[in-house]
Amino acid sequence: MTPADVASDALFFQDILILLVAAVVSVLALARLGASPIVGYILAGLAIGPGGLALLNDREQIAHFADVGVIFLMFTIGLELSFARLKAMRRDVFGLGFLQMTVSMAVVVLLASLVNRSIEHAIIIAGALALSSTAVVLPMLAGRGDMPTRFGRKAFAILLFQDLAVIPLILFVETSASGGPALGAALGSSMWLGGLKAVGQAVIAIAGVIAIGRLLLRPLFRAVARTRSDVVFTAAAFLILFGIASAMESVGLSMELGAFLAGLLIAETEYREVIQRDIEPYQGLLLGLFFMTVGMNLDAHYVVDHVALVVGVLVIVVVVKGAIITLLGRLFRLTLGEALRLGLSLAQVGEFAFVIMGLAARKFLDPDMAQLLYVVGGLSLAVTPALFLLGERWQKKLDRRSRETAARERLGPDLETTASRSEGHVVIAGFGRVGHTVAALLERHKLDFVALDTNPDRVADAIERGLSVFYGDGSRRDLLKSAGIAHAAAMVVTIDDPVVTAASVRAARELAPDLPIVVRAHDAGHCHVLMALGATASVPETLEASLQLGGRVLEALGTPAEVVNDSISDLRADDYAQVMTVEQEPGISPG
Repeated sequence: MTPADVASDALFFQDILILLVAAVVSVLALARLGASPIVGYILAGLAIGPGGLALLNDREQIAHFADVGVIFLMFTIGLELSFARLKAMRRDVFGLGFLQMTVSMAVVVLLASLVNRSIEHAIIIAGALALSSTAVVLPMLAGRGDMPTRFGRKAFAILLFQDLAVIPLILFVETSASGGPALGAALGSSMWLGGLKAVGQAVIAIAGVIAIGRLLLRPLFRAVARTRSDVVFTAAAFLILFGIASAMESVGLSMELGAFLAGLLIAETEYREVIQRDIEPYQGLLLGLFFMTVGMNLDAHYVVDHVALVVGVLVIVVVVKGAIITLLGRLFRLTLGEALRLGLSLAQVGEFAFVIMGLAARKFLDPDMAQLLYVVGGLSLAVTPALFLLGERWQKKLDRRSRETAARERLGPDLETTASRSEGHVVIAGFGRVGHTVAALLERHKLDFVALDTNPDRVADAIERGLSVFYGDGSRRDLLKSAGIAHAAAMVVTIDDPVVTAASVRAARELAPDLPIVVRAHDAGHCHVLMALGATASVPETLEASLQLGGRVLEALGTPAEVVNDSISDLRADDYAQVMTVEQEPGISPG
């Protein structure tokens, strides 16, 4: 090995060390602020790259780092896909996802044409900006438990279609850069044959890889599985990854496309879960490497010199893209709050946009346009966590308002009509967990009830289940009259607020002097107050919870069940006797 080779190796490992230090420091610093690690990776790359401190200046070396990250990213996306998943979500994936890409690209192509961009450039820019970030959005959806919700499923469907759309976009960049005819000219002349030939060759190459992969992959992994070695399994997965990626590159296509095909082929085998588990330690590291190279391609000086242009384009992209997705969400039957949250959550420019722009920049896209798109994309990722939280807040506000409006429509004559049809029904004030349980018990014994609650979400959910629950305050005399308190058989008060509970008991007792009123109390002291106000019976929830917990402990220690039940009954009788024998002094305040 020559001294030059030794020096080159030393510089390579020095670059790796700089990357790791920058990544760790930036992610740790931003973690204290609650920011996404991806933002930290981008900022770290900007700091050490040619546009920052210039600790890494070799753009060719940076491109190699980026290639590794992108190849691995495409491989993991392929692993996540399966024909079964696509079939189960086909309406949202190929309906909502397709419309989002099509409409977003059409709008951007129109805007790009206004600044005299060629149709090829406009389509590539539009395709890049229409993509959202799977790597940023999916972890936030999973972390906040939103994946099973309607909003989460729609977001996942859009991201899934976008991942599929990356492949034809890459092919379009490749064929546009291969010296074929311009699209505009090809549409009006016989030169379209050159482009058609290139697409045909790509389709044949892809079909050949899929056919050979399906034939050989299972026997290969079956042989590897017999070795019972995780190391060999991981090595075989990387062999498939880089082997297919190299094969695609050798026929004039991109290694990124080959990596995606490798992941898709493995996803169709029974070894998918094992391979996903084996490569998991590398996934976050290489994804971070990719986003660091994104940062290294940014130029801080460009941002400072063109701050108005950058901010203007960023606002246009986020607003236009967010508005399109919001409108499509409404079209696919999301509430206004859900649709707005969907639009804000997916308004950013995704990681695959950098792949598309990187390929185009190396082929034909001018450096200034590429830099503008890189900066706008990076900033959009940085503001995504804030947009996500803003969308969540607005969804709660808008949906609560619409539910409250719908719940209020159930007041008045509808409440009176429902109550008038029942004779000897039970009025329930408060339909939380306790009120819901009481209602279920009444239904089991074929007894009618009418419930009042001030939580519009609970009321809307109960209405959807066909229950006689209405929006309103159980302490209001007019609502109690509408609920038929005068001819009710009993009233149950299960409200959390002690003041409102006391007011409900007082109002009900004044309207129906002989009505049995059973009230949920917090403790024995609260029971005394409610009994003094006119409650027929008051049940302290803390007492019941304590008795049940103590009983379970005794059973766990081996005490016979009948002995435990007798002990609980004795204690319950003693405590309730104390409550029931309290002298009811008029005018006692609920405290």
